[in-house]
Amino acid sequence: MHPQPLIIILISTIMLLASCRDKNEPAPKPTPHPITIEQSPPSQTIDPEPVELEPTIDKLTVPAKESEQPAAAAFPPEYTIIGEPEEYHYSNVRRFGMRIRVERGRTREEIEQVLRQAALDLKASRRADAIDVLAFAPGDDASGIATVAKGILAPNGRWSDAAEPAPIQFRLDFFSDMYFQSDQLNAEWNPGDEVELWERDNKAIRISSSWEHWGESSQIASVAPGTKATIAQKHIEPLVNEMVMIRYEIEFVLDGKTIRGWIDRSAVEGPAAP
Repeated sequence: MHPQPLIIILISTIMLLASCRDKNEPAPKPTPHPITIEQSPPSQTIDPEPVELEPTIDKLTVPAKESEQPAAAAFPPEYTIIGEPEEYHYSNVRRFGMRIRVERGRTREEIEQVLRQAALDLKASRRADAIDVLAFAPGDDASGIATVAKGILAPNGRWSDAAEPAPIQFRLDFFSDMYFQSDQLNAEWNPGDEVELWERDNKAIRISSSWEHWGESSQIASVAPGTKATIAQKHIEPLVNEMVMIRYEIEFVLDGKTIRGWIDRSAVEGPAAP
C-alpha cells in the first residue's frame, strides 16, 4: 500500500480520539466570589444645563382666593382699668366692683363687648361670684356714677343674686345718652385743653372744692370772666328724665398760685350749656 493513505488514516484516527477525550472530561468549576446587589443603578455624572430659577415669593404678599379670605376681625375689646377693683364681699360671697375707661366714638355694641370682656377678665383672674363694671370716657371724673355704661356679670345677671347657684350671665344695666348723642360735648373740653371761663351775667365765677358741693362753705376762690384755665377732668352725673349734671375740674393761676377746683359746665361751655 502506498504510504500517503496510511498517513491520512493515522491523522484522522488521532483527531477522533482527541475529540472523544474532550467530551468525556468534566468542565472546570468556577472560582467562588462574593455577590453585590445594587439597590439603584450607579450614578452618572452629567454636567447640568444652566436652569433659571423663579424668584422666591413672599407668602404674605400673595392674595388668597376669595373663599380663603379671613372674616373681618371683630372689634378688639380695649379698656384701661382705673385703680384697683373694689371689694363688696359678704359671708362666703365674693363681689367686685371695677371701673374702666374706654375711648370715645364706640357704638353701643362695642361698649357692651368691652364691658363684658372686662368682667370676664376680672373673673378669670380672681374667684368672683359677681362683678359690677362702670365705664367712663377719657376726661370724665371716675369717682361717681358711670358716664358711659354699666354692666353686671353675676348669677342671673343680677348683683343681688351673687350667692345663688344659678347660671352666670352678663347684663347691661344702662347706657349714657350723653356719650352717644352729644358729639360736640364729647369731642371738646378734654383734659389738657385750655379754655377761657365765661359767665352769662359777667359776674364772678365761683370755684368749688368738689363737684358735688356748691355752697359758700365749699368755695375756694372766685375769678372774673375771661380767666384762662386748663381742663383737668369732667364729671358727668346722670339724673332723671335723661338729664345730666356736668362739672369741670380746672387749673388756673391766681395771684401767682396754681389753684385746682370745680366749676359748673356753663362757665366752660358758655351759651352752649343749658
